[in-house]
Amino acid sequence: MGAKPYIVELDQVDDGAQLQDALYEISQQSTVPNIFIRDSGKGGDNGHIGGNDKLQAKRAELPKLLKNAGAI
Repeated sequence: MGAKPYIVELDQVDDGAQLQDALYEISQQSTVPNIFIRDSGKGGDNGHIGGNDKLQAKRAELPKLLKNAGAI
């Protein structure tokens, strides 16, 4: 699809544990991957999708989500 993802490997950055804690506060999800696709037209929505299973469930919507986010 040519999307431009921003990926953070939590086990490879100095503040990975703190980032994971912050992501939990935002999403109530402690596992990874923790996927966000922000829709630029939704205002305050943080764009949390969930894990890979949730992303796969949105497969049909993915092109629209990525386009709205400016990722493709």
